[in-house]
Amino acid sequence: MSDLDKSATTLVVRSTCKLTYEGILMMLNKICEGTAYDYVYLPWHKLAVVNFTSPEACQAAQRTLTRLSTMDTSGVRYVKQAVVQGLAENLAIFLAKSGYDAIFDPGAPRVFVLGTSFPLSSAVNVYTSLLWTSSESKTIVVL
Repeated sequence: MSDLDKSATTLVVRSTCKLTYEGILMMLNKICEGTAYDYVYLPWHKLAVVNFTSPEACQAAQRTLTRLSTMDTSGVRYVKQAVVQGLAENLAIFLAKSGYDAIFDPGAPRVFVLGTSFPLSSAVNVYTSLLWTSSESKTIVVL
């Protein structure tokens, strides 16, 4: 099992089979509370990016998903800490790579507040503005 940074909240989950939002959300709801995650994105058919609401929720999910990866029938190939951490940061990266119009695509990320689906356009306005108005200066590099 790989170690996570103490402040890590975002994981990358690689699957052995094609993922759907319905499937990954069902799995997440089985392994953690629905309020434990706030961002789910499927950038590729077999890859999910999941941000958790706390480092503790992220660590618990990572332990469970890592155990699942040892079972052939689980569909989980591996799980590791994502490079980009945080809800606002992941939204900003999505926007930078895909453009604003992509938030209306069926494959766009899903955002949740207290376990309830939250409109992506609203999340983009709320959370990415926090990046630019925070007292800490953050630089996001898109490769």
